Amino acid sequence: MALLKMPEKLLKVIWNGDFDTICVYEDGTWGIDVKKELISLSKSEITVSSKIEAMNHLMMLSTKLLEATTEEYAELAKKKYEASHDLWKESQLISKEFAEVKGKAFSETPFEYSPFPTSEEQFEEYYGQYFLDYLIDIQHQLTFEHKANFDFSIYVLGDASYGFGSADNYNMDAPYNAKIAFFVADDKWRPEYFIGENHPLFLKIKNEVKRVSKLAINEAIVSVSNDLHEWFRKQFGYSMM
Repeated sequence: MALLKMPEKLLKVIWNGDFDTICVYEDGTWGIDVKKELISLSKSEITVSSKIEAMNHLMMLSTKLLEATTEEYAELAKKKYEASHDLWKESQLISKEFAEVKGKAFSETPFEYSPFPTSEEQFEEYYGQYFLDYLIDIQHQLTFEHKANFDFSIYVLGDASYGFGSADNYNMDAPYNAKIAFFVADDKWRPEYFIGENHPLFLKIKNEVKRVSKLAINEAIVSVSNDLHEWFRKQFGYSMM
């Protein structure tokens, strides 16, 4: 099983961007702008200049090296690819059947496989979960304090529909082109009235949404960083300074 040699030095090279192409060889050694490599990393592949993104690319290189040099890892990579392809085929079949029911023409979506999520994609996944959890906390607190069924709906700009009510009801901004509407619901959790700008609770809820969105962003950054540091420790047997 091959491991990357001098991983912290390689991380600094990726982070500083002092290369056009990093070439990795079968024994885990690496060089800059040389040939006959096993795997490589082009500078053009790095879209975000940060230590977290550099660590993520280090993890990708290490995983690709293991997959290329270790039968066990190669088999795992093959299974992941096949599972992803099977999901794609299933989704296309469902889309085709739905199009036929609607009497519309079906256009197949090309299969795309990306086994290595970027640090930004990992961050957005953490952020989405943290932010949702905090919004649910706000909802529960309002329901408890005011003895009414408070609920919320999230709309991301570009979605096909708003879910509840009109666009005007989504009156609280959130990061990543999202807007939020809080409302009071009936006993079947259907909106009775939305919390508009003239509602006495509007400013309080709006400030809470801003507060927890910032908190979710900070926690997501920390979580991605912690994951990558833990990967480094398990991979190389020591913690990165």
